[in-house]
Order: sequence, then C-alpha cells, then structure tokens
Amino acid sequence: MFYLTKQRLLPTRDALRTLPEGKLLINTINAHSYNVAQKDELFAAALQGGDVLIADGWSIVKAGRWLRMENRPKERCAGWDLFVYEMQRLNENSERKNENGRVMFMGSSPKVLRLIVEHAAKQYPHLEVITYSPPYKKEFSDEDNAAIVKAINTAQPDLLWIGMTAPKQEKWTWQHWNELDIHCHVGTIGAVFDFFAGTSQRAPQWWQDHSLEWLYRLIKEPRRMWRRYMIGNPLFLCNIYKEKKTVSNEAQTSSTKPHSSSSQPTVDILNIQVNDVTQEELLREYTEGVLVTPNLDHLVKLQHDRAFYDAYQEARWVVCDSRVLFFVSRLTRRPIREAIAGSSFFPAYCDYHRNDADCRIFLLGGMDDTAQRARERINQRIGRNIVVDALSPSWGFDQKEDECRAIAERINQSGANVVVVGVGAPKQEKWIMKWRETMPGIKAWMALGATIDFEAGTSKRAPQFCRTLGMEWFYRFLCEPRRLFHRYFIRDMRFFGYYARQLTGHYKNPF
Repeated sequence: MFYLTKQRLLPTRDALRTLPEGKLLINTINAHSYNVAQKDELFAAALQGGDVLIADGWSIVKAGRWLRMENRPKERCAGWDLFVYEMQRLNENSERKNENGRVMFMGSSPKVLRLIVEHAAKQYPHLEVITYSPPYKKEFSDEDNAAIVKAINTAQPDLLWIGMTAPKQEKWTWQHWNELDIHCHVGTIGAVFDFFAGTSQRAPQWWQDHSLEWLYRLIKEPRRMWRRYMIGNPLFLCNIYKEKKTVSNEAQTSSTKPHSSSSQPTVDILNIQVNDVTQEELLREYTEGVLVTPNLDHLVKLQHDRAFYDAYQEARWVVCDSRVLFFVSRLTRRPIREAIAGSSFFPAYCDYHRNDADCRIFLLGGMDDTAQRARERINQRIGRNIVVDALSPSWGFDQKEDECRAIAERINQSGANVVVVGVGAPKQEKWIMKWRETMPGIKAWMALGATIDFEAGTSKRAPQFCRTLGMEWFYRFLCEPRRLFHRYFIRDMRFFGYYARQLTGHYKNPF
C-alpha cells in the first residue's frame, strides 16, 4: 500500500525557491495518482523515489491535515505553479547571463508542441525551446526508449518537462533516470503542456480557491473525466480512511517508535524511546530522517522543555550517546545493547560512505572557522569531498530570521543531502525541526553537539579508557570546570531521581 503519511511533501509554493541546483526529479501527487499508486507498485516506487513531491490538489493538503502527517503540505502547489516558477527562474537567469537557456518539452503531440514553442517565444524570450514528440502508444519499445533518452541527452537542457499523463510519465522517468546524463530539474507535469499551449483551459481562480477545479474539468470533459472524479473521489476518501485506520493500528501494536523508520526495538527511558541499536546496524540502516543523541543532560531538559520534547518526538532515530545511560539501563529487564557517541558515529559514518558519491555532507556549527577546518580534515582523511560545504554561524543565530534563511539557502545551493548540526542542545534539535522543511533536498539530519569541534581539532575527546569506563563527562569537567560544574554536579544529578521513579513505577511524563 502507498502511504501518504510516509511521504515528505513540499510544504509551500515559496519552498520551490529552496530547491537545490543540479539533477532533481520533481513529481506531483493528487487524489487520482494516490488512488493509482495503491495498485500500481512501479508508480508508487516512482513517486517515492523522486527527489521532490508536491501536492497538486487540495484533496492531498486536506488529507495530510486529517492524517496528521509529519511532513504535511500547508498549501496546494499545482504542476502549473511549478512550471511558471521554473520557467521564470530560468528566463531571468538567462537574461542576466546574456545567453539563452535551454528548456526541453518531451511528450504530447506535434501540434501541442508547436503551440508551446510559439507561446514560449513570446512569454520567455530568453529561452530556447527544444521539443520531442514520442510515439503515441501505450508501451514504448526498447527502440523508442533509446531514442527518447538519446534526444534528451543530446539536447542537454537546463530544464526538462515530461508530459505524458500519469502514471506513464512518472514511471518512464523513474525507470530511465540513471540513463539521463543531464544536470537540471526535471518535472513530470502532464496536463500543463495543454494548459500552456492553450489547447485546454485551467479552471477560473474562484473554482481553484474553493477546491472545485475537479468539478470544472468534469463539466468541460464529462465523457473523459466522469470515471476519475465520480468514482475516483469517493475511492480516494475510502483509501485515505483505510490509511488512517492502518497507521493508527500500527502505532498501537508496533514495538518500535511511531515516527521511526527503523526496524530496531526501543527502550523506554523517562519520556523518550531510545533505539536499541548497535553502531554497525545504525550505519547500515540510517539513510534518512533526523537523528538525535540523548545523554543525561538531554533527559533532564526533556522534563521541562516542551519544544525540545516535541523535537524528540519527531526524530526518526534516538540513539544513546552516554555510557552512564548505557550502564543504568542495565537495571531494567531490557537494557540498551550499545552506547553510540555522536562523536564516534560521525567519523564512522564518513568512513562507511567513503565511496558513496551520493553522500554529500554540510557541516553547521562551531565558532569562527571551526566548521571549515573540520571540512578540510575530514575530506583529507576520506580522500574525496564528502563534506561539500561548512559554516560556523554567529552567536545566537537561531534567533535571527534573516541569518537562518541565508543558512538554509546556502545549504540548498551546496548540493548536500546530509546536514550535521553541532550548536549544542536543545538549540540544534529545535533549529532542525523548525527549518528543515525549507530544505527539501536534505534526507538526513544529525544533531551531534561538539562533534564538529572534535573533527576540527579545536577540542579533544577524552582518552579511550575514560570513554570505556563511562568517565568522559569527568574528563570534560576537568578540562572546563567553571563551565561544566553546574551541569554535571547539580543539573544532571536530577536524572537519577527521575530514573528512580521510573524503576519504582512512579514516573509520569510531564507532557
């Protein structure tokens, strides 16, 4: 079954501005395509496997709210909105560079493509339009596919539109994605070809604003559209209801954390669930989502900081970053198998992805040039530019809206798909949860505290024997006694009181 709740949809139309440069597959989803994806596994894989998925229908936006999706869209972003934004962006960039950008339309009939060329020349004078009309048949032959791929690769467009109606366009693009030797945004936009050519009209704005565009299309083309809307719309409601029921049942019966994509069991410690996972398992399974690393200090703060607690509830991976926590868990019937310090996991993660060109990391944290120094040292050790960019933000940056937007823009432009944030808890976890939707190209987020300083060499980790004995905290205290005395000897001591209540059955989640 295709689950809407497991997708990450673009939150707003403005978020289109945050999409990174380079080869990027952008698909759209509406009620009809959601229904089709329930039975068509290849189509479902194509929707899930793209880089960006946008809600091309108010039905999807409203369903996301009802399902309480973690990454639900806040507004509709139609394929037409995507088309207009990308065309204007490329036209403006081409004008600034004083050269014509190349946009390719693959799909539709020769007549529609001729009209597209005419209209584009008037509306986007700085764009060179290339077209390709594939054979009109249900299934392309191998020769047809090879010819289409060759035409696209030969054109080397700066923007590529695929318009063959869903699910054919998404499935074709997904199946041949690795054969396309291009470096641009690719959008599967179906009916937009006809809208732009003028052979078909969009509903007036009033109909769009009141979620009635489907009714307008039904009135205009009743013979072609009646099955999609008169049968498809009730079917969509039934499928969404089934998903709601299935997800609710899974949340009640599953032994794993509801937000986690991990197959690993969890251990309850106060008001969070910690993944019971080894470092080897984590390296193998961690491909996306937010990773947080609780220690005693986190657990104390989680008793009174609601925003911090909410950030933890949204994280997909919650990994024990404390030998002390590891030891005290042995007082329960289900202890944690391994403590995985973030500062140990991250270098192991880089080594694990040494030869994976699809792993591109951005470092955010540290003071002055710490992040850049860490980047240089890591890349030298790994032997390639696995860290594509790095930035040390200003003090208090999380309270500065303009700086946060600039950081998001820089991350989007970097081409990274993994971000490591090391600015201390709970600031780093809260910042990730607040701003991650503006960076849809990022698949994995790690909140790793002092790890960037350790990688840069500006701070030293405790010797191995201290870590093994669970005394790394004491080593850090000896290095910075004035700063860390209150944390370790006053604030963190509260954890043991809370944990004693849990062991005796008297602990209650404050939230």
